[in-house]
Amino acid sequence: RFDAGIRLGQRVERDMVAVRVSGDIALVAVASPAYLERHGTPVKPQDLRDHNCIRFRFPGGGIMPWRFEKKGKRLEVAVDGSLITSDPRLGVCVAADDGGVFYTAQLYAAELLAQGKLISVLADWAPPSDAFYLYYPSRRQNPAALQVLIEFLKANVRENGGRSERRTR
Repeated sequence: RFDAGIRLGQRVERDMVAVRVSGDIALVAVASPAYLERHGTPVKPQDLRDHNCIRFRFPGGGIMPWRFEKKGKRLEVAVDGSLITSDPRLGVCVAADDGGVFYTAQLYAAELLAQGKLISVLADWAPPSDAFYLYYPSRRQNPAALQVLIEFLKANVRENGGRSERRTR
């Protein structure tokens, strides 16, 4: 009963259209230097099973998966830890206060990474960047307000200098 939704990645169901609504979003695993000194630095994603991992809960209730990729090999690691948060800023703060490893969008950790209060781990396993997309049914008659939003996004959100839209059938 919704006219549209927003999701990370442009994979959508059949008969849907996806319009890019953000720039690239890189995901990183981060921890404080002191935490890594005490517990060791993970070398491969599976090493995270031996760490206190701060997990993120999406508004819908699901837990964000920890996905990695290296040389075309994709891997998802089931992690455990003492904290699950729905606030990425809290997760970053806990990681910076030596609380564990946090997997998040780089934009949330950028300032503390630049200050050296956080260190990116498993950078060679970083998954490819993605973006948020507005998705909606490819039906011919969209509500007028949705059509205005779609046209605004197409005109103002750019990907590599051009508009990004994908239809599926």
